[in-house]
Amino acid sequence: MEQLAKRILAIVLIAVIGTGIGVGAWFFLAASEEAGWETPGVSGIPKEQWIKVGYLGGLKGIQGAGGWRGTWLSAYDINTKDDGILVNGTKYYVAVKARDTNEHDPQLPISTGMSAAEKLIAVDKARYLVGGFRTEVTRSYLELAMDAKLLFFGAGCATDEFANNVGTNYGRYKYYFRVTPLASSMLGAQIFMTLMHIINKMENLTGQDIRKVAIIREQLSWTVPLRGNLAALAGLINYSVVYDEAYDIAAPDFETYLQQIQAAGAQIIIPIISGDTGITMMKQYAITQPKALVFGIDVEGQMPSYWDTTNGACNYEVLPLLLLLV
Repeated sequence: MEQLAKRILAIVLIAVIGTGIGVGAWFFLAASEEAGWETPGVSGIPKEQWIKVGYLGGLKGIQGAGGWRGTWLSAYDINTKDDGILVNGTKYYVAVKARDTNEHDPQLPISTGMSAAEKLIAVDKARYLVGGFRTEVTRSYLELAMDAKLLFFGAGCATDEFANNVGTNYGRYKYYFRVTPLASSMLGAQIFMTLMHIINKMENLTGQDIRKVAIIREQLSWTVPLRGNLAALAGLINYSVVYDEAYDIAAPDFETYLQQIQAAGAQIIIPIISGDTGITMMKQYAITQPKALVFGIDVEGQMPSYWDTTNGACNYEVLPLLLLLV
């Protein structure tokens, strides 16, 4: 009898503990789903009236930090200036939350990006996604968004492939829209259109023919179509690419690159750089002092603080105006 009583008591305890864990887990998951979300510009909005937009990016880098600020500001404008969004007689307001993918890291942490996306989709229950930066990382977690059939607004990856996916497999990738920047292949055309104007002015001032170009780029997927387009355009208008280097972003040797560029007789250096290695390049440029103008894509150069960051070494670098606006 005593043994039977102990068994019954044990079963009751297991049931109570199990129920407690279940209730606790329910409260925990519910809290996790709501944790970290904010409705910029408004407060006290019930979660049933949230439009949940999740941001994915390397929040410690210029691209991720800027992308998150832009996402927050857009939500603020919709929530305040437009007083939310009216759907079938009910007002909804944009709620935003960011997850750090750390993809600005030169080591390209794909697992970190995947984890951030999984949490934003499965735990936070985001209904729309914004962001992306490094193609190699974004390529992986984009698939999670497509699995979940969530609209993904690309705001960082220039690589042509993400938009091209829609043409090759519309049913799967129709949820992806690139908002910014321009496609890599289009950026190449933009650079040369502006560069030709500058070269014309330089030739008039110096009386010299300027036709020798060096391309120096990150060894990343987004630079491949851009480099290809630049080389093709150079050939069409009788420019000569005398130097072409794709460097490992984790260990660039700009001293060697710039010496080789100078030895090749390049008059224009076209960088294709999205990370902070542009700072290192320009500091070394000031030391090597090659007789070549730097004109191209150097994302860090868009920062107002760039002059101070490079200690004035960016003095001979020019950025296309339109690139600052995309």
